[in-house]
Amino acid sequence: MIHESVYVPGEGGTRIAADAWAPGAGRSPAVLVQHRYWRSADLRWPFGRGGPRPGAAAARMLAAGYAVVDVDVRGTGASFGARPDEWLPEEAGDAASALDWIVSRPWSDGRVAAVGISYGGTAALLLAARRHPALRAIAARFCFWDLADDLMLPGGVRNTWLAERWAVRVAVLDRGRLPLGGLQARMAVRGPRPVAGDRRGLREALAGRDGASTGSGRTASADQLRARAPSSVAAAIRDSGIAVHSLGGWYDGASTRAAVEIHRALGGELVLGPWDHGGYHDVSPSNTSGEMRFDIGGEVLGFLDRAFERPGAERVAPVRYHVVGEERWKTAPSWPPPGVTNLPLHLDAGGALSPGPPADGADDHVLDLAASTGERNRWRGQLQPAPPTAYARDRRAGPAYTSAQFPDGLEIAGDPACFLRLETGADRANVFCYLDEIAPDGSATYVTEGCAAVAGPWPATLRVELQPIACRIDPGSALRLSLAAVDGDVFEPPPTGAERIRLCRGGPDPSRLELPVTPPA
Repeated sequence: MIHESVYVPGEGGTRIAADAWAPGAGRSPAVLVQHRYWRSADLRWPFGRGGPRPGAAAARMLAAGYAVVDVDVRGTGASFGARPDEWLPEEAGDAASALDWIVSRPWSDGRVAAVGISYGGTAALLLAARRHPALRAIAARFCFWDLADDLMLPGGVRNTWLAERWAVRVAVLDRGRLPLGGLQARMAVRGPRPVAGDRRGLREALAGRDGASTGSGRTASADQLRARAPSSVAAAIRDSGIAVHSLGGWYDGASTRAAVEIHRALGGELVLGPWDHGGYHDVSPSNTSGEMRFDIGGEVLGFLDRAFERPGAERVAPVRYHVVGEERWKTAPSWPPPGVTNLPLHLDAGGALSPGPPADGADDHVLDLAASTGERNRWRGQLQPAPPTAYARDRRAGPAYTSAQFPDGLEIAGDPACFLRLETGADRANVFCYLDEIAPDGSATYVTEGCAAVAGPWPATLRVELQPIACRIDPGSALRLSLAAVDGDVFEPPPTGAERIRLCRGGPDPSRLELPVTPPA
């Protein structure tokens, strides 16, 4: 095995820390991984005995015949450079320079794929927009397409919990220290791994940082966030002809939507499974064992084999998705799957959710400002490490509308949405919508959710996009749509008076839930 630890000259000559690992037999296609949270740690003795070695994911790629190049994005780890914000345009320039360096190496066959999880997957998409001739494929997992809708401002509601805690953690990391972990972890880890053992260079890189936390997520507008998002360069990525693999989890904040939107904009392959952020946990409510039942690393390798047209590469459908409840994988040529129809369920009198026209009138509600989905929800799971995402089966619902039981069950597959005709006691409000399956014994199983901000004049019609889902509703179960004005301390609090809402039921644009359902088998 070949190992090179070097500084690659990035945009403007900025020194970018890189570790390259190659199989050592001839020339190979390479995989570039951009790291926001250190490409590797510098371990003290005896933890670091034997010297640097590739991580588990890199070792697996090496065994499959791929070279792997890990880089610290500028201003992080052992890399130099200023870092006034995240996903800087200069980062994509640095990565393009890394591609130039890769193709110059004797172990490279001139072809590269960019892969990454979360931040790194988003960075891979932004690199694709540079249309570098060596870049042939990208595999973006659990990442973000629109930095407003998919990350900091889902539905226009600011995720203050994530913005604040993430900023604090990366500020500590960027000073060369671990933000988490006990005494043993701090004793084992000296800091980010220096390039070729050059600790003086590492100290110089760290000294060039001001130590301020990245706080734009707490204040940036939707337009400012979108201006540096992959969605803003969709045409350039699409025109590059690069093969795209998008993988997301049903329980991963708002980046479930991102996985779908990447596929809609760029084509390629889409895989949707029962995972929370990063794919660390299989959190389907039906997976009582808690074990991972899908090989995500093997899936990425399979895609690379297809993208590089390796002999024996398995052919797959454009879309593969896991149906929660049924616990089956299905395939489709597109998302949502062909044949899906829209089932409207209207918010009706007496808390009913009815397929027929609702009764005229309105419902007045006072929403609970202490409402919360708990500490293991899909939003908190985005700040890893975290326990598996889980929703209590007996959790309080808030004002709710419940359907009749479905005697034959129901399969949802697509992007549900709520349309609410409402007015509130403030000039603006945030509305959270939760969809649960209600079993005959009354227990609730979480299906999906969405949130949106709305402003007067009143009454106004609000569209709340729920996160995409594929789920089997058991025969005899019902569906419950519940409403809230807040979710614990995850999102910004509503203004005074916004907890009082009036929902208009009937009329030409009635309040309703629209469900994408598949035809009976």
